[in-house]
Amino acid sequence: MTAILRRRNKTLFTDTSGMEYEVESSVIATTTRCPAGDELIYVHLTDGSQITVLTESWRELEIISEVRT
Repeated sequence: MTAILRRRNKTLFTDTSGMEYEVESSVIATTTRCPAGDELIYVHLTDGSQITVLTESWRELEIISEVRT
């Protein structure tokens, strides 16, 4: 039996209305600082949408799972 490790990168964050997001990191095109202050950032997604995010809620995860073949 062979084990294959799969890696996925996810990003978790909360927007200014309190909505929580969990997205594949690959869908985040860029992030920019919000002119209103350091507690907010703009997240630009690959589909063209923008989300205003609470900086303190930003978490990056690397998920490693094992698949046996």
